Amino acid sequence: MLNAQTRRRLAGLNLVVLWLPAIQIACGGNETPPRKNADASAEPIFAGYDQVERCVAAYSESSQAQPGRRASIVFERCKGLYRDPKCAAAWEESTKIAPDKRLATLAYGCAEGYCPKLDQPRPTICQNLETKVDGESLLSMKQELFARILVYEWGPKQATRIAEASEKWAATPRFAGDKTFFKQDLVAPGSVVVEISDGEIKVEGGEAVPLPDTSAVAPDADDAERLLIPELKKILDARRAENEDRRRRVYYRADRKSTYFRLTQVLYTAGMAGFEGFQFLEPENLELPDLTAFNLEQKSAGLQTIEPHRDTGLQLVIEIRKSGFNFRSAPDLADPNWHMKTGEPGPDVPDREGQRDWMALLVAIEALKKKHPSEIVAVLAPEQNTTYDDVYITMRLLSGSPNYPFFPATTLSRAAE
Repeated sequence: MLNAQTRRRLAGLNLVVLWLPAIQIACGGNETPPRKNADASAEPIFAGYDQVERCVAAYSESSQAQPGRRASIVFERCKGLYRDPKCAAAWEESTKIAPDKRLATLAYGCAEGYCPKLDQPRPTICQNLETKVDGESLLSMKQELFARILVYEWGPKQATRIAEASEKWAATPRFAGDKTFFKQDLVAPGSVVVEISDGEIKVEGGEAVPLPDTSAVAPDADDAERLLIPELKKILDARRAENEDRRRRVYYRADRKSTYFRLTQVLYTAGMAGFEGFQFLEPENLELPDLTAFNLEQKSAGLQTIEPHRDTGLQLVIEIRKSGFNFRSAPDLADPNWHMKTGEPGPDVPDREGQRDWMALLVAIEALKKKHPSEIVAVLAPEQNTTYDDVYITMRLLSGSPNYPFFPATTLSRAAE
């Protein structure tokens, strides 16, 4: 039997490869015969463990690859672990469809192939093949299924090896940054995805939405005149009407250099259409900062308790300026060195050689959290020409990690003046 720690490792393994950039994959071959005794405790003896070795080796070898290739190497070498034809076809299909449909495609495609082969008691999803579910419930069921699949195909010992290699890989820096801060984004099925790029806006890959000309709008005009995008609101109204309960969150994926003003227009319009939540998706080819020197893994391991949230009155605001970051808070809690105390223009965390000093910002955020351990709220106020890159990275750093949280309840404000 597998212990609880191993089950958790196996459950998390599939997240490593589920949401990677779309690449062409081939169906798993017949390098090894299928297991004859599903979920048996004894290890089967047959040739073909080279597929397991390839996957385990990929986790260590990929750390030496270029940042943009690391996850793809793991994906390519580990995809053959799921050898059922229906499951392999689902993996292939998942690379060709919209992000919000990948979870259901993989979960139900692999369930159709493997559920008849697994011993009782079968995973929960095997009992729900006719009644489709989505969201967090489906994600949990998929994790359970994929953990059982690895044991079925390769036995407990090899499945544990794969899970341990995955866990070690997940704890090491990836994508030129730290995986704990920059994790892969999950899009809940049924959600609305808005794409902002090259001066245009598309909803779920549809036609470009006409943008209003705001050049003649006065700076002190009301929000409806400055920010509302009428054609986008019509589309979002229709999406919300399709499913009132489910379509409440909007996911945004913007071109790296899209401005905060454009993003503010879209956020305002979505709010006017009745959408209550949003999440930013990582832009393609994002150059993430190298945060290895922060030593997050050691810090997380040393964190014993997380204080319950209470309003400390900090009222933290972080402004993203052209030349760096400014901090503001309640006057009596402000750091004596901040510009609001010294009367200087700032920035409090200046850019370094024309580039954002992300490490200095991270250190400053950590210092604030240590002074106010029960505070989780921060407000981000970028200048209107701030790029989506900078907004995305700053929000991720402010949130921290699940084991070392800073200010996870970060919200956005109007553009800094």
